[in-house]
Amino acid sequence: MTQDIQLIFDKLMKRGGIDGLSDEIALKATGTLIDVSTDLGREDGIRLALQCCDGLVERTLNDADARQCQIQTNLGNQLSHIGRFASDNGALMGARP
Repeated sequence: MTQDIQLIFDKLMKRGGIDGLSDEIALKATGTLIDVSTDLGREDGIRLALQCCDGLVERTLNDADARQCQIQTNLGNQLSHIGRFASDNGALMGARP
């Protein structure tokens, strides 16, 4: 199962973001990246997911209120995970000691 998660993570990281994706697929890809990055403990994936969330916030989305809530929830969750990674690694938001 971890190999499957790693393959999904690698595919999403290789894609590098959500440019060119429909809103629905971009939301799903961002959510999946959040999930697999968290499962694997990968800060680089969390950072890319945050960039994807920023891109989604800039889009004019259908059903904007529900999606905006989803984006903000994902963003808040990932900021929490970055804080955990920073504590674990002795670094904060990319700064290295």
